[in-house]
Amino acid sequence: MIRLLRRWQNTAKAIVAYSDPAVGHDGGIYWVAGFSYLGLSEATSLSRLPNGNVTHSRSLGHRCGTRSMAYFKSRGIDVRTVPQEAKHTYVVCLDQIWNLRLFAPVLPYVIRS
Repeated sequence: MIRLLRRWQNTAKAIVAYSDPAVGHDGGIYWVAGFSYLGLSEATSLSRLPNGNVTHSRSLGHRCGTRSMAYFKSRGIDVRTVPQEAKHTYVVCLDQIWNLRLFAPVLPYVIRS
C-alpha cells in the first residue's frame, strides 16, 4: 500500500499508525514495514454513554457539538470519562522531503516481550 500511495497520488505526505499496548500490541508489524517509532502518544479518554456504549471523545464532540462533561451533567445526561492508555506511535513519510519536517525524534524500536 505504501508503494502504491507513493506512486499514484501526491496528496498524502505521511501515514501515522498507532498500536495499543493494552491489548498486547507493540507495533512490530509497522517497524518491519519501515515505519519510524515515535514513542507513546498522549493518552486520551473515551466516553461511556448512558446506554453503556463507549465512544471516542472526538466522536462524541462531532455528534453532540461538545465534549464538555459539565454540559452533559447540567442537562442530566450521565456521560462518564473512561481512561485510555497511551498508544505506540509510528510514522512513514510517503514524500521523503517530509522526513525533514518530523518534529518528534525517531526513537529506537525496542522488542517487547
